[in-house]
Amino acid sequence: MVAKMKIASILFEEKWINNNFTYKELDKHILNFCMENYANTENHDFEKLEVYLKQFVHTEVEHKVVSILRGTSGVEEELTYGAFKIYPSKLIDKHIKCKNWDDLKKDFLDENTDEIMIETSVFSSNKNRAQEIANERMENFINILSFFVYSKKRRFELRIGKSDSFLLSVSLINYSNTVVLQRNIKGPFFKMDLKEVLNTWDEFLNKLLKIEKDIWENTANEIEKRLFNSIQWAGRALKESYEDKKFIQAMFGMEALLQEKNKNNVISPSITSQMSEVLIFCLGENYEERAEIEKNFKQLYTTRSNIAHGERTQVSEYESNLVLDYLRHIIFYFLKNDTFKTFKDVNEFIKNEKYKKM
Repeated sequence: MVAKMKIASILFEEKWINNNFTYKELDKHILNFCMENYANTENHDFEKLEVYLKQFVHTEVEHKVVSILRGTSGVEEELTYGAFKIYPSKLIDKHIKCKNWDDLKKDFLDENTDEIMIETSVFSSNKNRAQEIANERMENFINILSFFVYSKKRRFELRIGKSDSFLLSVSLINYSNTVVLQRNIKGPFFKMDLKEVLNTWDEFLNKLLKIEKDIWENTANEIEKRLFNSIQWAGRALKESYEDKKFIQAMFGMEALLQEKNKNNVISPSITSQMSEVLIFCLGENYEERAEIEKNFKQLYTTRSNIAHGERTQVSEYESNLVLDYLRHIIFYFLKNDTFKTFKDVNEFIKNEKYKKM
């Protein structure tokens, strides 16, 4: 069982497999392959398994997903960011053409309210896997937007009064030219000018969406992956209404970006010291600033450890806001710095900063 799960995890990193099989379906096919070839151990290799799997893959077709961001405003024309389109609801008929749309549109949209739509497409031969990928990428995009909203507004009102947002799933081929409506996603925005945010962070938003594309194509470098994962944790944290959950997820974002994976080092500095070093030398301009950052971060990480070991169950709003603020600053530092490709590059920078004259 463990071996089968490991094989599925390895195969799932192949793009053509990731695009066309759900994990559950892949697991089932691997089990069947092993049972059919049980007597012949020579057939138990990846090449033969891949040949076996390809018989279940058909022509990839486009699956379109549209989601409403309720309560947003300011977008009057169609905008394109990476694989995503943002447009006002008055343009939706241009994007959705199918036999049951006129009836469904009445339930999906309030004709007296201007909504902002986000749309993306996925190519797959498997409608279930296409839906999984599209939902995941849409959620990733919304997390990125949440981070930039926070960075622009510097406050948390956008978490208050969240109204339901409906997810519209469209596949003109695999759903027999019909639209399927799922009511299961909540929008993280509340009465804010989305265009203002998009205009402010246009360069960085496009950069992140290029990284998102590279991650799906398995071409992103180590720092790009760390940066993307860190922003995902930041976006999740900003949707939390409880300070302890917000704090922990923001700290996960810090770890995703700054924690070194010491595979070969027998002796390594503590996690707290190693992460605080990156923070202080990237964000601190002088001795006083660096000393303040180090003191604060070590206190914050002690809080994180106390929560993990059951010694604390609550954190203050000040603590969660402080870790989010440090996370925002370090994310932008990495976004602006194109010289870091691996964590080795980060360590070289820290080493040079340590020993240069102040």
